[in-house]
Amino acid sequence: MAVNEELARFVRDGLASGATRGSIGEVLRGAGWAAGDVRGALASYAEVEFPIPVPRPPGTTSQICAETSRRVSRDGQVAVDGVAVVLVVGLSVALGLWFAGSPASERDRRLDQWRVEDLRRIADGVDL
Repeated sequence: MAVNEELARFVRDGLASGATRGSIGEVLRGAGWAAGDVRGALASYAEVEFPIPVPRPPGTTSQICAETSRRVSRDGQVAVDGVAVVLVVGLSVALGLWFAGSPASERDRRLDQWRVEDLRRIADGVDL
């Protein structure tokens, strides 16, 4: 996706003046820019220690995705999503164990069934 030149220029000037990526993003979203456009414009500059903004080469999508992930995690959204996923998975596992029983209890139940079947076969063989 091509970044709007005016938006890219604003981001470059903001980064050059020392503004944080978060504050630049907030200002642009507050001004009505789409969140995807803002992420793209911010991701088009590498997050490195240098006095002026360093542009990324065009088409470095893996770097842009990594940059977006780091920036989003700093905003806290990924942390909240991660906690929600962990809670849902943990609850699913707990409910599954509660309804189905633990693997050890299921194994014991099957061994008991096999023992009962073996005893029945022995009893049937003795009754001949």
